[in-house]
Amino acid sequence: MRLGFFAFLCMIAALSWPGTAAGQGDGDKTEAARAKWQRHQGEMNSAFLATRILRGPPQARRAAWGKFLRDFAVENPFSKTDNALRAEAKRMRAKIKDLAKPAPPAVPPPQARPKPRPEPEPVPEPEAEPEREVIPEPQPEAKPGPEPGLEPEPELEPEPEPKPVKDPVKPAPASPPSDGQAGSDFEAGSTFKDCEACPEMVVIPAGSFRMGDLTGNGPDSESPPSKITLRQPFALGKYEVSAGQFAKFVVATGHNPPGGCWTYEEGEWEKDKGKSWRSPGFPQTASNPLVCINWADATAFAAWLAKETGKPYRLPTEAEWEYAARAGTESIHHFGQAAKDICDFANGADLSTKFEWRNQACDDNWSDVAPIGSLKENPFGLHDTIGNVWEWVEDCWSDSHAGTPADGSARRTDGCQEHVLRGGSWLGRPRNLRSASRIGRSATNRNHSIGFRLARTLIP
Repeated sequence: MRLGFFAFLCMIAALSWPGTAAGQGDGDKTEAARAKWQRHQGEMNSAFLATRILRGPPQARRAAWGKFLRDFAVENPFSKTDNALRAEAKRMRAKIKDLAKPAPPAVPPPQARPKPRPEPEPVPEPEAEPEREVIPEPQPEAKPGPEPGLEPEPELEPEPEPKPVKDPVKPAPASPPSDGQAGSDFEAGSTFKDCEACPEMVVIPAGSFRMGDLTGNGPDSESPPSKITLRQPFALGKYEVSAGQFAKFVVATGHNPPGGCWTYEEGEWEKDKGKSWRSPGFPQTASNPLVCINWADATAFAAWLAKETGKPYRLPTEAEWEYAARAGTESIHHFGQAAKDICDFANGADLSTKFEWRNQACDDNWSDVAPIGSLKENPFGLHDTIGNVWEWVEDCWSDSHAGTPADGSARRTDGCQEHVLRGGSWLGRPRNLRSASRIGRSATNRNHSIGFRLARTLIP
């Protein structure tokens, strides 16, 4: 029977060190040698405890146990404690799994579609992070029906060299306020919070832009490029909604998304009943972006804030989302073209991970989700518009931008079962972490790479 950790410590204490009298018949085992081995045993006990409580990636913890076994390989002639410690160290090392895995096979989408589209990456085994804030334990809720997972992201063709833009699109000045609102309330780039539980919002100016793939090399779902004009300013969350913010909503309303989140484990997608927004398969903290929520959960959170504040909180439309993510640019990223610059602004697959599709040009120091606000903001003052987690928007899914409303309003259809996700995930390959990236998923899908950010109407 395996001993628990505390039982094992008790065993170590029980194996007492032999006294001087016991060694009087040892012949050449002098008191000096006994004292030396006693110091050695003390060092071994301390090293074992330090290695046992070590936190970090699996490969680092496994290497630490290997070093322990090499440093204390010689048997102590005066005690049996060292043998017990070595046996336990070998058992602990054997339990730890290596992170290195081959790229996962593609998973069929929930519904066959005639046109391919980019998909999000699988999620690696987590690295431990320091605990920041405890998330309140919510009340349970009834379980939903089965949901499809997110497939691993497929390869895209290399992006062509960008063509020079003769007249880059720039945001127009914000439209004047109406209905008695003060103009200073809607100054472009200003921020505000309507309540303690509310996200920090950024005022986005009115303006025009071209939505979709502007290189001519993206998937059909990002074509054709469409001219969109947003005639009124609006507000968008400076950050993705955090787990801590959502926890306050759960406590206040009892709306608790149940376990049953799609996670990537052992090279396969699996819907795990033990995984949820509170425990998504990596260490979750209050400052991390919320994941493992579906479209209905996101809209319920927005409706709660709208009721609490009397302000029109909602999910952004797809056009609003891309306009804000581009922030007046027409390059594939708002910061330019180079893959080496992605790690400054976007949390994606890079040298901090072991996946074959990782970005070999940089390391953002996050092998799973990054706490909100960890990376640089875009020109509109928004964080994580590319990478970290996919974000739900209001629109129903369509296989192209044909017929997109030119005024930036949401595309809605009768009996809509799928909605749009934007921005890419924290394991996206560089070519798919782009301002134009989009996929569609079932409104019931909960996945540990999906979250959202909120929008707010400023002028009715």
